[in-house]
Amino acid sequence: MSDKYALLEVLKDTAATEVLLVRHRSLNTQRIIKKIPVTNFSAEGCLEVDLIKDLHHPSIPVIYDFKVSNGSFIIVEEYIYGQSLKEILSLNDSISEEFLIWTAKKLCNVLEYLHTRNEPILYQDLKPEHIIYQENELKLIDFGIAEYLQSSEAQTHYGTKGYAAPEQYLEGTIDEGVDIYAFGQVLKEIATNLSQPASFWISKLIEKCTRQNRADRFSSFEEISKYINANQKQKKKGKKDLLLGSIAISGAASGVGVTHIAIALTSALRALGINAIYKDCTDKHAVCEMEKEGCLKLLGAYGRKRAFMGELELGPGIDAKKEESLFIKDFGTDVSGMSADVNLYIVAGRAWQIGNSKENGIPFCKSGKLLIVCNQGNSAISRNYSAFFKKDIFLFPTDKDPVTPFRVKRRFVKRILKEGLREENSNL
Repeated sequence: MSDKYALLEVLKDTAATEVLLVRHRSLNTQRIIKKIPVTNFSAEGCLEVDLIKDLHHPSIPVIYDFKVSNGSFIIVEEYIYGQSLKEILSLNDSISEEFLIWTAKKLCNVLEYLHTRNEPILYQDLKPEHIIYQENELKLIDFGIAEYLQSSEAQTHYGTKGYAAPEQYLEGTIDEGVDIYAFGQVLKEIATNLSQPASFWISKLIEKCTRQNRADRFSSFEEISKYINANQKQKKKGKKDLLLGSIAISGAASGVGVTHIAIALTSALRALGINAIYKDCTDKHAVCEMEKEGCLKLLGAYGRKRAFMGELELGPGIDAKKEESLFIKDFGTDVSGMSADVNLYIVAGRAWQIGNSKENGIPFCKSGKLLIVCNQGNSAISRNYSAFFKKDIFLFPTDKDPVTPFRVKRRFVKRILKEGLREENSNL
C-alpha cells in the first residue's frame, strides 16, 4: 500500500497488532492503518468492522478499507486525534455546565443514530476514555463490544465496571437501556468536576438515566434529547430572572418560617433552571447545622439535598464561586439587613399571631422592592393584612418539605419573580 500511503509514524508494533499513522498521498489527509494477523483477528474484530463500515455519522470513525493481504487483515480508518474526556477530567476541576450539556447533546445524537438503525446497534461500552474531542466534534471510538440489538438476547454481557448497567452482568435480554445507563454515569462524572454544582434538571437527568431498574429510566435517547432541549429553553426564558442578584428574606417575628421559606424558594428557583443559592445571614449557621445532621451532601463550598443548594460558612478570605447566581439571603428577624433586589417580609398566618406581625409595621428597605408574604395563612387573613398594610399580600403555600420543589411552590416563585422584575419599585 506504499504507493497510496506515506508512513508518518509507527504508533504500535506488537505481535498482535501493528498500528501506523500514514498520509494519503493524493488526498493529503492522515489516516490509521491497522495490521492484524489473521490468527489474532477474532470474531469480535470482524463484528466491529461489520458494524461500523456502513455507518455515516460525524461522531463515528470512518473505515475506508478492509481487506486481507499477506496473512493479515488490513483496516484503514479515519485518524482520530484530540483529548479524551478522561484526560480532560483529569486535568480540569472547573468544567462549565455548558460543556456538560454540549457533550450530552452530542452523545444523544450519535447513540440515537445507532439505536434507530434498521438493525439497531448497542454500543455497550460508553466511558470517558472512549469519548474524544476533536476540534468542534465529539468522536466515539472502540466498538469492540458493540453488537446488533437482535443478537443481544440470551447472552452474558460485560461492559466496564462503574459504567455497565446492572443487567449487563445478567444472562438474558438487554436493550438500549444499557447505553442510557452508561450515558448517565458519564454525565455524573463530568458533573463532579463542574465549577458550580449542576442545575437541578441536570441532576434529575442523571438520576433517571442511572436507575437500577431499566423500566424506570428514560425510554430512548430521543426522549432524553427532548428533555434537554425543553430545559434549555426554560433556562433561556429564565435568564431575565438573573437580573435579580439577590432576594432578602426577613420575618415580622421569630417562628414565622423565614428559613423554611428561604430554603423552599431556593429549591423552587433551581427547579426552574435558575442557579439560586441559599445564604444564611444570621448566626444560626443553618447550612452547617443541616450538614451536621447528615441532611446534606457536601459539594465543595456548598451543601446540597435534592433541589436545594446552600452556601457553607467558609471563614475569612474564602468565598464560594458566585458567577451567575441568585442568592437567597436569610436574615431571620433582622429587617435592617434587607437591601436586596427583592425583599420578602414574612408575616404570620395564624389568627392569634396577626397582632404581633402588624405591630412592627412595614420595614424600611435601603434598596430593592418590598413584597409581603403571609405564611400558613388563608385568603381571609390575606385580605386582613392587605387592608392594614395597604399592599398586595402573597400567600405562601402549605409546605412540609422545603427541599422538594412541588408545582405549587414553583408557581409561587414565578409570581414573586414577575412582581420583583416590574419597573415600579416603591416601598410605601
